[in-house]
Amino acid sequence: MRQAFAALPVVLFLVPATTSAIEPGQRVEYKTFENRTEHLYPWLGSRVAVLTKSADLDRRAMQRLVDVLDATYDYYARTTGKTPRRFREYKGRMSIAQVTKTCGAGCGYLGATGIEVMDDYFNNLYRRIKEHDEFDQLVFYEFGRNFWVFASKLEYHDRDDTGSITTGFAVFMRFKAMEAAGVRGAPFGDMSFPEFRREVERIVDEYQRNPHLNWDNTLRVGKSPAFGGGADLFASMMLHLTGRLGGEAFLQRFFREVAGLPDAKSTQDAVDNMVVAASRASGRNLVPIFESFWRWPAGKRALDKLIERERVAAAAYQAILNKVVAFESVNRPRHFIRHAYSLGEVTRISTELDRKDASFKIVPGLADRSGSYVSLESVNYPGQYLRHEHDRIKLAKFDNRELFKQDATFRLIPGLADANAISFESFNYPGKYVRHYEFHLFIAAADSDLVRKDATFRVDHREASN
Repeated sequence: MRQAFAALPVVLFLVPATTSAIEPGQRVEYKTFENRTEHLYPWLGSRVAVLTKSADLDRRAMQRLVDVLDATYDYYARTTGKTPRRFREYKGRMSIAQVTKTCGAGCGYLGATGIEVMDDYFNNLYRRIKEHDEFDQLVFYEFGRNFWVFASKLEYHDRDDTGSITTGFAVFMRFKAMEAAGVRGAPFGDMSFPEFRREVERIVDEYQRNPHLNWDNTLRVGKSPAFGGGADLFASMMLHLTGRLGGEAFLQRFFREVAGLPDAKSTQDAVDNMVVAASRASGRNLVPIFESFWRWPAGKRALDKLIERERVAAAAYQAILNKVVAFESVNRPRHFIRHAYSLGEVTRISTELDRKDASFKIVPGLADRSGSYVSLESVNYPGQYLRHEHDRIKLAKFDNRELFKQDATFRLIPGLADANAISFESFNYPGKYVRHYEFHLFIAAADSDLVRKDATFRVDHREASN
């Protein structure tokens, strides 16, 4: 069975060309990944520290490099909802060091901070920026090694070639990070950067056209039907999915879904996790795409996981729709979502006023009445709804503008920390969930076990004031 995808727009986070000029710090001793000593000059950004062998570099070019790499770090963190383990740093910033020798042209620690770039490749990166305002792709790829924090969920096991996934993530995210920063890519070999990207994008088309190709004889063994290897095929598939299922919103939701899945004990578990996360992120059952169209071994187990999740979400939605209920925090027992002075809080219920402030009528989503989208209308202030504004949850009077309706709409899903409870995902900031922090309510990325617990609530009919 084949399903068609409709293309959707891509969101960019452009980094403007700088008019300021950075200055290097005093030369410092740097110990390389191979335990060699280099003496380098640090150029400090807000997220990264670029360490170079020479201080006699064009200040504006170095400012441009540091600005873009800061934005790249933020893009990866925003998109994955994660940050790497802190390992190689300089003054609290991830180090990106020019070195004589490392594990390749560039080398990035898997799941931890720290990148090294060999002399020739760093000099090429710098020269391209200075002369053409073009960026070599290498360092964007290495960020993908640093931000590979999904090994326990998606990596293949035993003799299966997990490089298709581990390296494929970096290959794919390189394109997305450069696209988000709005930088012009430098040539890749004898191809222009746009030609190079198109070559990677076309791999999945070659794969789909050849009925003899399947997951077993490509991704599982690190092979590609065209350009590159299994990693390039995986990147091509991810570009295909992301471009047709919601762009950055889909991608952010995909990684949040991956983070919430159980660890893979086998390659089949990893395959299932990939299919389940993509399906949940898109709001569609993608098992037919992966199984029939791309010939992955995505069968009954992945479908069963999706059906169970959908069943739980639908049951929760039907149980509270058009009813007055209260929501109790799972990790702050007897503390309930409420409004107080027009702000969202979690507190104990001690008085009748507390009970009324903690009671909400659950209505179909103001921005989307389909699926499991809801809005929370105050019982004691009818016509006022919980919404987010600058990430803070507030109670506000209905406003027919689209922004208000989107801010006041949430997707009801099984609880991030307890599938028998519920969580509220922002409609217009997918991947952000209503959570409590120091008894105040915000929307935030579910990037830790604590946040997932803070963002999980139990429905309580007894405490609601009808």
